[in-house]
Amino acid sequence: MKNIPVDNKSEKHLIQYLKSLPDNRIKQFYDAVEWTPYPVLVIKEFQRRFQPNDDEFVDKLLESVGEAKKKGQKIGKLAKIRGLKLGKQVKAEAKKTVSKKITKAKRMIRSSEDNVELIKKLGELKKAGIINNKEFQAKKKQLLDKI
Repeated sequence: MKNIPVDNKSEKHLIQYLKSLPDNRIKQFYDAVEWTPYPVLVIKEFQRRFQPNDDEFVDKLLESVGEAKKKGQKIGKLAKIRGLKLGKQVKAEAKKTVSKKITKAKRMIRSSEDNVELIKKLGELKKAGIINNKEFQAKKKQLLDKI
């Protein structure tokens, strides 16, 4: 077999490459034409070499189209299934995250209310003389920083 440089951007080089291949290789490409990168060129080379009758040629094309359609539908179904699974995962993860954020927000609200109540109680302790003003101010500052 000749070593013909193949420039992927040039149809001429690909045509030359196909012409250099043995018959059995062209038949292999033709049998799997739906997977070849340039199916039209493979079909043309097959026609040039073997000159199939029109019925045989059309049957092969219809078969290739049918197989490609089935494979496309199968890939579409797989994509849909994977998409649904991924959608469920994203939804579950989002629900979990939102739930955590809501819980955290509720705790913050509760703790704010609790801290306000603690400051009131500290004020009562100060009035009663149980704690002095300095202790009251220090604890009040701590609680206000948490709000």
